Amino acid sequence: MLVVRDTPPAYVKVLGRLAAVVAEQGSQACHFATVAREFGVPVLVRIPGATSGLTPGMEVTVDAENGRIYAGRVAVLLAERSAGVGSGASYCLRRLEPVMERVSFLNLLDPRARDFKPESCRSLHDIVRYAHEKAMQEMFVLSGHGLSRRGGARQLKSELPFELFVLDIGGGLHPDAAEKRSVSPEEVRCLPLKALWRGLSHPGVAWDGRQHFDWQGYEAIVMGGGIASPNSASLASYAVIGEDYLNINIRFGYHFTIVDAFCGGTPAENYCGLRFVGGGGEYTGRLLRVAFLARILERLGFVVERAADLLDARVIGLAGDALLEKLDLIGRLLGATRLLDMVLKDEEMVVRLADDFLAGRYDFRK
Repeated sequence: MLVVRDTPPAYVKVLGRLAAVVAEQGSQACHFATVAREFGVPVLVRIPGATSGLTPGMEVTVDAENGRIYAGRVAVLLAERSAGVGSGASYCLRRLEPVMERVSFLNLLDPRARDFKPESCRSLHDIVRYAHEKAMQEMFVLSGHGLSRRGGARQLKSELPFELFVLDIGGGLHPDAAEKRSVSPEEVRCLPLKALWRGLSHPGVAWDGRQHFDWQGYEAIVMGGGIASPNSASLASYAVIGEDYLNINIRFGYHFTIVDAFCGGTPAENYCGLRFVGGGGEYTGRLLRVAFLARILERLGFVVERAADLLDARVIGLAGDALLEKLDLIGRLLGATRLLDMVLKDEEMVVRLADDFLAGRYDFRK
């Protein structure tokens, strides 16, 4: 049995060796759980304390149908499972076996791998995985397609020193804003964007200070508070919004951030994903900033993956209010760290400033 914090897609590689999976986070609709069901492996998610309560060598029986874990062997449940596998399930598997390799087997696991390309697709599952990943990436580069010139996007006017265009796909803006070319934060109805904006606008986040550095090329960024010139259309930020959905690509100088979130009435459907990459500082500083972000996000309950100066983080299955609180904190985090790669010197400083942030101190100039 595998006991984990979350269920990333990469775990499908070991499904053939598993009797059951128990995770502290995740969703029954996630990629891993869906594949596990195809292979008859029971999966339980959102089990608080699973990694500490279920210790190596402990014998338990997992009842995925009823969402329960029993100590020891429960003969009745094990007998039911054996009976099911021995009858209809095995017949279906025998009929499907000749085509399963071309249908459900997943080869494309890591979107960052060199072989993550159409030529590497070996099954229908690979094709779906590739198409989904590329569709998500396409959403992340809206600014490269001149969305603001298509007539549907509106500029969000605010005191923050960067240019943001929003495309409302339904319920994201107040009806009175339908004919306007620009809107105010007060006219935004998108719950995730309102929460993120509340964090970005937090009074403790300093946007007006100037910091000076000796190397050439950063003056325009620094003078703008860490953001490229508000008049630079090529470096504008973009968001696709609905009443409960947000996909925003924020370009902060020489790095960019993507936040993709859904916040509805069903906790199992709610999620927030964040991608952060790049920076204008030296490579060591960029690595330290990613370490800082990872430290904070993990404390906030996110599952974090890092590769050089790239960070991916996600949290799923939260109630609406809890997820909006996370988005507020992400807004504060993004605002507070926009120049941090030029400031951080070592791991000790990462720990100290992370403690400051968690204590509500967001201005690292002090």
